[in-house]
Amino acid sequence: MKKLALSVLTLALGALLVSPALAQPPGGGRGFGGGFGRMNEMMLLAAGSVQKELGLTEDQIAKIRERGQRAAQGGFQQFQGLSPEEIQQRFEEMRRETEKFLSETLKPEQQKRLKEIALQVQIRNMGLLAALMNPENAEKLGITDDQREDFRRLMDDSRRFREELGLGRRGGGGFQPPTEEQRQKLEEFRKGQDEKVQKILTDAQKSKLKEMTGAEFKGEIPNPFGGGRRPGGNRPPGGNRPNPPPRF
Repeated sequence: MKKLALSVLTLALGALLVSPALAQPPGGGRGFGGGFGRMNEMMLLAAGSVQKELGLTEDQIAKIRERGQRAAQGGFQQFQGLSPEEIQQRFEEMRRETEKFLSETLKPEQQKRLKEIALQVQIRNMGLLAALMNPENAEKLGITDDQREDFRRLMDDSRRFREELGLGRRGGGGFQPPTEEQRQKLEEFRKGQDEKVQKILTDAQKSKLKEMTGAEFKGEIPNPFGGGRRPGGNRPPGGNRPNPPPRF
């Protein structure tokens, strides 16, 4: 199942790297688009803990594995030679294909729980701000134009903070992961950002967000890149402390 996770993650990250309009890491850009959210759900389906939580049958798991193998065959090659607009179009096609596959393969209650887990993992790994920049989440919460503008300002602050830390620069082997010191500073900064986001949301939106995340997922999700695992999400490389579950 690790190969399945890597296959889906490769396609998702490939689209992210070549199309900034779709998504950016926490603290930079415009946040995650709905397309990556569905890819994230596919990646989560590779985890045995998620399969158990959803009560997947052997037939369902076999279909998921088969789709992951087909995704691996395409890889980055399907994006080569395409313009940013064509890449975004292809990513939208992938989103629709994934949406169709999930609706045909999973039961409605399984789809609902998978969305809840995916949102919990996104908040844990990327922060509440990134989760709310997801158009699908923003629509469900009824995020207003004024709130979106507030979120964009926070994202700009995050981007500047990351630049000040020296993140996103290429090293000899390409983009380098943050050091432990940088990671700790990012974690503290993100906590502060999440507190600001909480103040922007209305009480009704906070209640809706709590409903969208559902019951806390306590299962372990293997890190497809190796280096350990943690409940409800992947541990960043070299990380020692899991983020606490989201609270609203």
